[in-house]
Amino acid sequence: MRIAIVLVFVMAIACTTKQQSVTETRSHNLQTEVVASLEIPTSVEVAATVAAKTVSEVAARTMGELLSVHVREGDKVNAGQILAELDARDLTAMVKRAEAGLEQAKQAALEAERGYEDAEAQQRATRAAFKLAEATYQRYRQLAERRSVSKQEFDEVEAKYNAVAAELERAEAGSAAARSRIERTRAALEQAKAEMQLALVQKSYSKVVAPQDGFITFKALDVGSLVTPGTILFRISSARLTVEAALEESRFQAIKLRDKVKVYVDALDKVYEAVVTEIVPAADARTRTFLVKADLPADPLLKPGMYARLRLDHYGKHSVIAVPRSAIVLRGQLAMVAVVRSDGTVTFRLVKLGRKLENEKFEVLSGLNEGDRIVVQPPQILREGDKVSR
Repeated sequence: MRIAIVLVFVMAIACTTKQQSVTETRSHNLQTEVVASLEIPTSVEVAATVAAKTVSEVAARTMGELLSVHVREGDKVNAGQILAELDARDLTAMVKRAEAGLEQAKQAALEAERGYEDAEAQQRATRAAFKLAEATYQRYRQLAERRSVSKQEFDEVEAKYNAVAAELERAEAGSAAARSRIERTRAALEQAKAEMQLALVQKSYSKVVAPQDGFITFKALDVGSLVTPGTILFRISSARLTVEAALEESRFQAIKLRDKVKVYVDALDKVYEAVVTEIVPAADARTRTFLVKADLPADPLLKPGMYARLRLDHYGKHSVIAVPRSAIVLRGQLAMVAVVRSDGTVTFRLVKLGRKLENEKFEVLSGLNEGDRIVVQPPQILREGDKVSR
């Protein structure tokens, strides 16, 4: 019985050894490449935040009860779109009162115009009569000097002349008064128009509108709330995004307006090229940092508040070892690269990865040396000790 068990055990070992021998001699025709150093700009990365290019806080401009709210957080809105409406009964009454005042001012101005026209007509008629009376008076005065008319006739002509002169003076005073009344009524009409415009503007405040295109990122109150002037109701963030970073004093001089910088957004696993549009020239007194803003390209996946990394490539160049992303094998938290030894067999070597570089490559901080041959795209069936034909 013991002999039989030993024979079975020996046969099992032989089979296992044979299988291992077959596995060890497995060969693959795979693409390989020699690890070489890569010249890249010496860069510095700083923490950054994705933010809206512009943020508008929409506040109430009049007092009233909030009757309706037409948007929710996350909604896209256009400039001029009605966001909410307030109770406008008081404002409507104000408009009607202003309309009545305006109509009254119009009537008063119309009556003043008519009165002025009548006064001007009366003045013209009186002036004509005065000219006739004056000419008659001058003629009779000359005749009286030659004693060609009696004193009574001359006195009658002189009295008529003085009466017409007085009437002309009254007509001129009436015309001046009518002109003054027109000026007053016109001023009152302009004031009534201004009050009407003010009432209409005040009434328009009962409709809360969006000042710009963007997205609702904050809604403060619901229907039924009483708001007062200055109460923040909404916050609108523009669709255009920027990235904001705080640079230390030692790095501030390394960046200029309109520079192109790389922005890494880890949550999306994407790299964007942004253009520096704003550099605040004064440092924050507490952190001793300078605020830098760079415009991001349009991408619906980008959202305000996302964490980003801003890379500055203005510090010379240095050599790094880099491998294609396809050459990296991830096993749990470990990163490995399939290295081809001098005898053509494969060994999986642990590596420590650094930054993601351009052209889908990753920096290798340790684990590889320049001149090592690696498998560019190792398949899942590749095992330790397999042979790779070059």
